[in-house]
Amino acid sequence: MSNSTSGFLQKNRSPNGLFALSTMKSFYVNPLKRRLVLLGVILFVIIVNLVFTHTNSTRSYSFDNYYIVRRRNVKDVSSAGVIQVDDDGFVSHLTDQIKQELLLNDAFLAMVKQNVTDRYAEEFKSDLQKEIDSQYTRELFGLRQKDLGLFEDLKVKFARDHKQEIIDYVVHDVLTDLLRDDTTKLAETFSSKLSPSETRGKYYRDIIENILLANGPKSKGFASYDHGIDVPGNQFREVTQLVFSREYLTNHRTKFKEGVFDDLQQSHDAVVKALRNLSPPPKSVVNGDGIVINGGGAYLSGALIVIGQIRETGSKLPIELILNSDLEYDTQICDQLLPSLGGKCLVIERELGKEFVQSLKLEKFQLKVMGLLISSFDNIIALDADSLPIKNVDSLLASDVYLTNKFLLWPDLWHKGTAPKYYEIARFPIGEPVRRNGISNDASFAEYIVRNKDTEIMFHDLDGVPPAMGVESGELVFSKHDHFRSFLLSLYYNIFGKTYYYPMLYQGTFGLGDRETFIPALHVFNEPYYLVRYDLWFAGYGGEKLEETTIVQHDPQQAVEFFVDWGRWLSEKGMDTRLAPFQDNDYTRKLFEEFKTTMSTPEKPYKLPDVYFLHVHRPKIDPLANTSPDEDIHKDIFSRRNLGEPGKYASQFGKTDWELKFHSISQWLVCDGITSDDFWKQAKVSKQSTCRAVSKYVDFLKSDSQDLQASELHFIKKD
Repeated sequence: MSNSTSGFLQKNRSPNGLFALSTMKSFYVNPLKRRLVLLGVILFVIIVNLVFTHTNSTRSYSFDNYYIVRRRNVKDVSSAGVIQVDDDGFVSHLTDQIKQELLLNDAFLAMVKQNVTDRYAEEFKSDLQKEIDSQYTRELFGLRQKDLGLFEDLKVKFARDHKQEIIDYVVHDVLTDLLRDDTTKLAETFSSKLSPSETRGKYYRDIIENILLANGPKSKGFASYDHGIDVPGNQFREVTQLVFSREYLTNHRTKFKEGVFDDLQQSHDAVVKALRNLSPPPKSVVNGDGIVINGGGAYLSGALIVIGQIRETGSKLPIELILNSDLEYDTQICDQLLPSLGGKCLVIERELGKEFVQSLKLEKFQLKVMGLLISSFDNIIALDADSLPIKNVDSLLASDVYLTNKFLLWPDLWHKGTAPKYYEIARFPIGEPVRRNGISNDASFAEYIVRNKDTEIMFHDLDGVPPAMGVESGELVFSKHDHFRSFLLSLYYNIFGKTYYYPMLYQGTFGLGDRETFIPALHVFNEPYYLVRYDLWFAGYGGEKLEETTIVQHDPQQAVEFFVDWGRWLSEKGMDTRLAPFQDNDYTRKLFEEFKTTMSTPEKPYKLPDVYFLHVHRPKIDPLANTSPDEDIHKDIFSRRNLGEPGKYASQFGKTDWELKFHSISQWLVCDGITSDDFWKQAKVSKQSTCRAVSKYVDFLKSDSQDLQASELHFIKKD
């Protein structure tokens, strides 16, 4: 080490091989052809001494008050406690310490900035610019994390072969933090040369190629004639004499031809093993909070209406609108309209490469999960293009139930129909009955558990498998960092869905696609999640016979609190706390009314969880589809209210006329929001006729509305 750098970093070898990082006394930056910057040198010494020093003697590394020994013990000097740590944990700890102790220290930053400005600013800028244009190109900083598919026996070799890339990658992360507050063109140039999009795309493409595709099934999978007899779509709240037992879900259902089961199990074992060795994504790939909406294909106008409603409820989170290909990218929408609403477009083919994406031959639901993958956010609120929130979604990320689990899902109406063979393939340890969804609330659980486990007990009542309640994935809230492995396994299920996993996970029950791929993957990795147990219901129009148009979903935090109250009340009555409050029978309805009465006072009725989402799906709030001459199913949509007469759901939705609100956003979108000639040339309807039809319907809704203010849109910037 040269004398010029010894002022801020000293390496002292003790008899025990101890290296100590001394207190920084000055800040020095050599030209980048010989040095990076201060933090680059620190990280270089740390990583080289940690990963690349191989000796028979025991070495220990000191940083702050921790001693890290080659035998993977960490001793906290202050508490004399010992915990196990791996090399990745050590590097992560040191990196965090550097950032916390140095980058977050105002006095240190002030000193650094002043010293650099006074002594090295011009030289630093000049040399950095040269290096950006030559050596430190996108290719160098676009570290592809090639170790993602390697196992322990390859890690040392990988570390040796890619030493400089690893160092550069860590330094890039730190330098990005340092330059974040720089308002000069230097920071902009640095950021543009080190494109996060390119880094993210390479990173994910490597994972897909080297882990998911490399460990895909090799057999031909299930042909249509292998699907067997469909499992009927029983509603979850129903208890019938027909029990969805192991035998019922197996006999005459999905047929496993010779070799298919073994192939699926071996490939599943391999991909799970590879994912277990995968580290969480770096911050340069996944960071921050935001909302993700799939707007590809026919979903664009619906997605933009959802974005308008999100902003109308007061949300401030950034939004990423996912498109499938450049053919769907409209300059006026993506470069003007969406940024004015705090959003931007992400194109799957741009992020991962057009040829690569097309080679996967993905469709509808598969592309939806791929869109979640390429999002830059960590904490994601994912909404379908017809799921309209009536509360500010930002609060979801601050709720206790989210912070505890980091994965929230909402229920579907139907029982699961998953083949028991899937759980064998994924090696679920299946135990004894612990739930009671297969019997009515007035039946004895003691009598239930002595029944024949294979023929008379609901299969999804058994310990080790997920509950029988299905998932409606129009709304998902999750941390990609915390649930990275399970999310990638879900993507694996979807990539190989049509031929392999969809037939097993659904077996003909209503709905296909991504909705039943998340919870199984979460169970495989034993990761926490919360499936909102509060019953969904349908809203719509009509009298005695309801014409369903909308799925109603509820506030997850309030649902947790409701079930605490419900369980406590049942316990005080000496009843089984697992009783379902929404079972469709007279006994349960009477019990539920008794609960509400007991929990209420004359001054304050018991408050049930708020409605959070209106999943308006039949018909959707989609002005193009609803005015298209090809959509006969929607020909009379503008002749009636599709959410019932005004005030019908005031006790559940509040006094806001949400139907008027949604269609007022639709009116703004087609009359004023989308001005792109290219967009309207590709549409099957003209801008003028669509604007006229939607405006006429808004006037129709106003004619009997009890809330005319719902037509006033607050998110639109006034001139």
